[in-house]
Order: sequence, then C-alpha cells, then structure tokens
Amino acid sequence: FATAPFQDGDQDAVLSDPAAAVTALVAGRAMTLALGAETQAMNLNGASAALLWIDERQGRLDTVTALVRRGTKPASAVPAAPALPRVTPAPEMPRDQIGEIGPTLPATIEAMAEAKACRADTAHFEGIQKEVQSARLDASAELWGMPCYVGAYNTGTRYFLTGPDGARPRVLSFSGTGEAEDILTNAEYSPHTRTLTQFAKGRGLGDCGVASTWTWTGRAFVLSEESVMGECWGANADRWPTTWRSRP
Repeated sequence: FATAPFQDGDQDAVLSDPAAAVTALVAGRAMTLALGAETQAMNLNGASAALLWIDERQGRLDTVTALVRRGTKPASAVPAAPALPRVTPAPEMPRDQIGEIGPTLPATIEAMAEAKACRADTAHFEGIQKEVQSARLDASAELWGMPCYVGAYNTGTRYFLTGPDGARPRVLSFSGTGEAEDILTNAEYSPHTRTLTQFAKGRGLGDCGVASTWTWTGRAFVLSEESVMGECWGANADRWPTTWRSRP
C-alpha cells in the first residue's frame, strides 16, 4: 500500500487504501516507511494482537467491520459507543470581575501545612515564590495557586479554593484517568473558558507527557479532556492519544 504524496506544508501522509493497510499490518512481520530517499524499518510484532484488542473492546469481533477477526455479523451488531460525559462550564464572569484578585496569597492559605511545604520546596527560588495565581470563580469562590516545585522545563502548582478574601481555604485535588493529582504541572486558569489546563512535559521538547483540562462547573473542577503520550517519539501534543473527552 502507499500514501498520497505530500503537499507543501503538509504534516501528515494519507493512506491511499486504508483497508489494504490494515490487512497488511495484520499479516505482516515488518514494515518500511519511506519519504524520498529516507527509510525507516518498523517491527510489526504485536500489531495483529493490538488490532484484535481494539476489535474486542469495540464489540466488533466476527462482524463485517472487524479489523482482524472478521465474520458475517452486520455492522448493526456493533454496540453503540457510550455517550460522552457532559461537563457544563459555569457562566462566564462579568468582564469587570475577570482578572487576578491580587498577587499575594491570603494568610489563611499561608498558614496551611500544604502551603508551608510548597514554600520549603521552593525556598531556593525566591523569585518563583512570588508567582501567585488567583482568580474569582464567582461571588462566593476564589481560586489561588502557588508554585510548589521548579524543574528545567516543568513548574508545579498547588491550588486552593477559598471563599471571599481567602476565607475557609481547602486544598484542591484533580481527578484524571490515573491517580488524582494534588499538584498540576505548567498549569493555567482561563476565566473565559472556565478551564484549568496543565501540560506536563516528559522532556523539554514537549513531545511526551500528559495534557489535561478541568472545567469549573460552579461547584467543582471536573475533568473534561485528557491526552497522554508515554513514549517520546517527537509527536506534538495535538497528536497524542486521547484518554478522556467530554461534551459541554
């Protein structure tokens, strides 16, 4: 099988016959990618088992749409994909209330054990300790973030939810497809989309790691999107496998 020729500015190759490509992947033992004079050999061990796993997970075994174990069952026998979870963002704040509340953490947060631990871990970076994040979520809730670690290409932030003027502070924990996270990496809150995003780089190039988005619903930050790339293969974040998605 072959790919369509690259056009100026193209980032992807398009398979001329996807069905033939899948058949070749199932039966083959090795594959060679070619672009002009450049070639790259790839071992196909495990490709058939991976595609069979996809068939099983999607309920396609023994149907005409199966990738590997095709049968005579019609496409209508494949169960419908589960509905995406709905995550509805809270209404956008009035324009005159959007923006940082202030550059200084409330004393109520500074007194917490978690905040003191962050201060201790960043004591050798006096400048970074002043990089406080803050945002008014609504009339009764404020979001505060403080740096908790600094690396070569990653900065960790711990977030706190409080009432007005830092009242009743509590530490936030963020759910994901893996373990919950208490400290987010390279994180930022957008008052316009009502989302808190993180981009945890596996290395400085940023071609592997975890990219997550949590949406403020008015009651909590709920996971709305996540993609993970465990191997550093030069893939941009928009090409990472999606591990979670939702609908508004």
